[in-house]
Amino acid sequence: MPISSANRYVLLDASVVAGYYLPIAARHKRSQPRICAIVDSVRKRLSPNVFFYIPNTCIAEVFDVLTKYRYGAKWNPHVKKLLPRGLPKDRYKELRETFAQDIHNGRLFYQCELNRYHILASDLISIVDNAYQYYRGKKQHRPMGTKDHIIVGMGIHLARTHGHDNFAILTSDHRMADLVKRASRLKPTRARQLGLTERMEELGLAFGKEAFPKVINLASCKNSDLEGFFGEWALPTELP
Repeated sequence: MPISSANRYVLLDASVVAGYYLPIAARHKRSQPRICAIVDSVRKRLSPNVFFYIPNTCIAEVFDVLTKYRYGAKWNPHVKKLLPRGLPKDRYKELRETFAQDIHNGRLFYQCELNRYHILASDLISIVDNAYQYYRGKKQHRPMGTKDHIIVGMGIHLARTHGHDNFAILTSDHRMADLVKRASRLKPTRARQLGLTERMEELGLAFGKEAFPKVINLASCKNSDLEGFFGEWALPTELP
């Protein structure tokens, strides 16, 4: 399906947005050029049917990442390793101003404000996250945490609003992508045992593989996954 024939709605998390503005901050090298191609295509109005949401909590995270690389070189081992002298003052100011302009009045990214529906829906992924020990080969397992649960909760609500096939969360967080995939593959019997079916009914949702949103992991997905969602890949970044 060509991209011009279908709207696509995307919820971006901080792991990919921060990497768009500051490539060195990208969690995974493969995700950074992909998010640049997607955002630049929309920025240049070459993919007008792609619409970006960003959780308001992630906005604070992106600003925090930029600040970390500006001031953390002296004491933060991660920053010191990647950027020993820190982010130059002028570059720091430029990136902050660009991001601020991009979120102003939804110019590029539309702020998704946290509401009660997102909080209630986050309980669905929280149940799965805490019921299953992911990465069992590791000595320790920690759940994703409330922030990531809320992002998935937003995704559940937005997928319901826009249609499952028209919406996706874009991330480079392996655990988020893997966990949502696991949740979408639960058998009805297990879902009932966990209380998921009852919680979904309370929220007006029907249990099934489309109860949870599509999550695309830019760090590991295939190009065909991106083509399947957007209708083409790579998205155009220059006029023909």
